[in-house]
Amino acid sequence: MLETTHVLTALAIAKNISNPFLAFGAGLVSHFVLDAIPHYDFQGKILKQEYYNEEKGGDFGKKEFSRTGKIVIFSDLTVSLVIFLYLSLSGRIWPNFPDLISFAFFLFDNLHLAAGVLGGVLPDLANLVCIKTGFCQPKWFFKFHKKIQIVKIGIVPGLIFQIALAIFSLYYFMR
Repeated sequence: MLETTHVLTALAIAKNISNPFLAFGAGLVSHFVLDAIPHYDFQGKILKQEYYNEEKGGDFGKKEFSRTGKIVIFSDLTVSLVIFLYLSLSGRIWPNFPDLISFAFFLFDNLHLAAGVLGGVLPDLANLVCIKTGFCQPKWFFKFHKKIQIVKIGIVPGLIFQIALAIFSLYYFMR
């Protein structure tokens, strides 16, 4: 699942949970639930092909992103940034944009939103650390995260589903 979908879903869920610890947990659970739903996320194309050989380290060990992987990650982060700017300019998450102090106060007053989003992206952040540094501990966590993503669908229905879910989550957060 693309990061934008995880972020917006976790944000929509955290909106109704005032406790930051519960919001973090709900965001984390939402990540795994979303990853268990059949989706398309360019799996098998994110890393350079030689890293998919189990005999050469398989999923555990330092790896490099493929050209496609870099494009997907850049595009996903760009979409997330555009949505963040939209929410900031609309005053939903950053009153008095671009005043950094107002954003700091907003985060302090709405820690549950930041905690929910952090929980929603934590498994993929851990994967990024694993890919770039080779530090993949605890291994059961990474095995679980990979194992739940076994059912894949084509790019068109997979991306349509994610876009629809992202739009619904954004709508729910903003209402």
